[in-house]
Amino acid sequence: MKHFIIALSVFGVAQGAFAGKYNCKNIDSIVEDSSLVDLTGESLEALQSRKIHGNKIIVSKEGKRLFLFNGDNLLRVYNVALGRSPYGHKTQEGDNKTPEGVYQIDFKKKDSEYHKALHVNYPSKADVERTKKISLKKGVELSPGGDIMIHGLPNDDTSRFFVDKAHPVINWTRGCIAVTNEEIEELYQLVPVKTELEICPANERGAPNSALRIAEDIGKEEQDLKSISIPGKAQ
Repeated sequence: MKHFIIALSVFGVAQGAFAGKYNCKNIDSIVEDSSLVDLTGESLEALQSRKIHGNKIIVSKEGKRLFLFNGDNLLRVYNVALGRSPYGHKTQEGDNKTPEGVYQIDFKKKDSEYHKALHVNYPSKADVERTKKISLKKGVELSPGGDIMIHGLPNDDTSRFFVDKAHPVINWTRGCIAVTNEEIEELYQLVPVKTELEICPANERGAPNSALRIAEDIGKEEQDLKSISIPGKAQ
């Protein structure tokens, strides 16, 4: 299986941009922004010594990337794995979808089954209402699910398997957003509770050269990787 690297080239320039200008409308074209302040090359220790931490996370499903910002300063970019059914908003437990929309990190989890984790406050009231409407339409009682997190790799013996063969190319989670253990360690330190999280939807099937499209095409050829058993229950 061919692995691919999602390249991101950014140029740091003098500060002066307005805070919070990045969102789902422009995140996938961020490389074209000449005013971007790029701090991704700063070490964790350097950022902490300057008391710089994240105050917004944007996850692009189409680009399969997580962006951590402090205002308009880009702190980190990580390639991610999404839910096994990555297109569309999560509406019920067990649909293997990653939610879409604006949420918050409501607590951190040191003892996660996936190294460490940042818990997402899904479902929102709107999510609950959406699932209720679907339940009424289908005539069955459904749950919106929950326990959505940004986390690392499994603590069990499959961890090395994912590092070597699946992550982050294959979307292997049940709806969570997965990074490497080294990356979740950094996020755990840089992301305070109540940090905003915006998860951006992907166009169904997307552009032929999008990271998500490529990942899904690879997943079809590597079903043993995408369907591998992982710790935990339906989300």
